[in-house]
Amino acid sequence: MGRWIRMPHFLRRFIRNRTKEIPHDFAQVSKRRLSFVYAFCMWNVFGLIAYKMLIRTDSQKENKNMSQGRHYMELLDLKNAQLYHVKGFSSIQRIDTEKEADGVETSDEHKV
Repeated sequence: MGRWIRMPHFLRRFIRNRTKEIPHDFAQVSKRRLSFVYAFCMWNVFGLIAYKMLIRTDSQKENKNMSQGRHYMELLDLKNAQLYHVKGFSSIQRIDTEKEADGVETSDEHKV
């Protein structure tokens, strides 16, 4: 067994003095079982990470031409909202999405 994890000497002595020895066959079987459990868990984590990366790239490609405000508006399922475009400390544009959904395109531009 490798010495990758260093245990303090007093803790190692305390544990060895107060526990009885495990038979070698049982230790080998336990190690093999834990290895399979570890491999199974890591395989599932790898699949989850790959899936999340694939979904993220697909959604980024889908919403590439959509502004962040509209994207979050769809995520939160908001029907009538007002979007404000801000640059610095001044409001540049206000878009009323309720009127936009009716077909009337409205935007108030505030240039400072």
